[in-house]
Amino acid sequence: MLNVEGIAKQMLSNGPHRYNIPSEFMLALIDQVEPIFRREPTLLRLNSPIFVRCGVPFDGEKLLFLGDIVDRGKHSLECLVLLLCLKAKFPRRILILRGNHEIASVNKTYGFYAEIRQRYARNGQWQIVYDRINRLFSYFPLSALINSKILCLHGGLSPDLISLSQIDEICRPIFEPTGLAECLLWSDPEPGMSGFAPNKSRGVAYIFGKDAVEEKCQKLGVEKIIRGHQLVDSGFDTFADGKVITIFTASSYHETINNYGGIAKIDRNGSIEILQLPPQYPMTDDERSDPIEKNGMNSD
Repeated sequence: MLNVEGIAKQMLSNGPHRYNIPSEFMLALIDQVEPIFRREPTLLRLNSPIFVRCGVPFDGEKLLFLGDIVDRGKHSLECLVLLLCLKAKFPRRILILRGNHEIASVNKTYGFYAEIRQRYARNGQWQIVYDRINRLFSYFPLSALINSKILCLHGGLSPDLISLSQIDEICRPIFEPTGLAECLLWSDPEPGMSGFAPNKSRGVAYIFGKDAVEEKCQKLGVEKIIRGHQLVDSGFDTFADGKVITIFTASSYHETINNYGGIAKIDRNGSIEILQLPPQYPMTDDERSDPIEKNGMNSD
């Protein structure tokens, strides 16, 4: 077994910079966590508190991530390794949903493929690592229900979604999502419209209006929807009189964008508080590059 706790502590202590992550370690880490994801349902059912404190979860708290772990900055691999190490250590308290960038046809275009190819070019393992990571993504859950009242997903709603059992019934692995799974990863709220319409800007799934949110919340028996998927300057945004909350956690998403990051903190009573993270500027590749082998390949 890998020393996942040691790796997570090292990465959290040292902060954001590039690590030397051997392909052997990466493949072993995937082997360790893939069975955990395979056992999870497509719709997770959770109780709060969620994200009450940032960092390693304490006292039964859970951390829920809404997808797009990769393609959201220069060091996708480090973000993925940290979360997978935490998942291995705290399988029931670190929950990771799938985003649309956890699809090979997407992350092949928006940076992750190039990052993996560049970082594992020397030993010729890049294709194996890339394929194994995307196979792992195919098992990620698509949605979570908190306190039976807050529906969490990456993208948005579908006109065909009338019961939460439909999400339960989606079988995984899914390599190229279609139908309802596609909408959960890709759909967007759209001000000033009614119902559903094709999402022409993305070329996939739907956009939906306030009335669609109200109708679907009533049918599904939920009070709020928390999603990601869209950059918002303040780190969060609301739609449909607060029934939909969009969270975007990657602050300073691009060198030219000084956006805040956002986190939704849900206490034991189900109250939601938004934490805004000021713009941060991560280290460049050549500022620091610590090896990961010492902790990464040791046994627990």
